Amino acid sequence: MTYYSEELKDEAVKAYLADPEASEQDIAMIYGISQTTLSRALAERGHKTLSSYKTSEEHLMLTYLKAKGVISLAGLSQRI
Repeated sequence: MTYYSEELKDEAVKAYLADPEASEQDIAMIYGISQTTLSRALAERGHKTLSSYKTSEEHLMLTYLKAKGVISLAGLSQRI
């Protein structure tokens, strides 16, 4: 796993936002990071929503469990 500094990711995000013509792939290549890293950096900074981490159904299930006070696997195990 490659670690990219937050400063590098910040610079790439700023460059992407400053150039509406550039694709994520273009900016990622310029900064030497993966497109996935740039995409996640955009999401972490509130500029993009990524739905590929969990499905809507999974999100609803997690929201329901959290509302019931289940916030960890250990908590879920105790209730089953």
